[in-house]
Amino acid sequence: MSTPEVVSRVGSVVATPAGPEALGFIVDSWCRSFERSALATLGLPSPEAIPPGMRRLVCSSIHARVKATIAKPTTRALVLVHEDRPEVLLGHLVYEPGTPGTVHYAYVLESLRHMGLASMLLEAAHVSGASATHFTRAGAALFRRFSLTYSPQEA
Repeated sequence: MSTPEVVSRVGSVVATPAGPEALGFIVDSWCRSFERSALATLGLPSPEAIPPGMRRLVCSSIHARVKATIAKPTTRALVLVHEDRPEVLLGHLVYEPGTPGTVHYAYVLESLRHMGLASMLLEAAHVSGASATHFTRAGAALFRRFSLTYSPQEA
């Protein structure tokens, strides 16, 4: 694998534009993360707490929405990788550039959170003051730090 184009860096973790090989990781991590967050907001401890038929409906709805967002021609994505192992994806940011732009979803592996990596992604995308189409409790501090405005209708 070739050396990734580095957009930003925190230690040995770099942000780089996502290639087509990152699509599966982005869709899967976004769907799983948002599903868990949405269920937690409803007071349910885990996806297993709802009946399988309802869970499939929720998952397929989230999955379809994520894929539609990623397919928009204006959508961009950055991924986090270790500079020595660029094939191992550690997180991502899906956004639309602009003034001020739109943040769709930021995700960092749970074991790497609170290290400034999500902030690095948002800074690299220049989206301070942007609207945001998804909200999770884990992202609340990012909303404050980057003056994001929750606008789910833009998804």
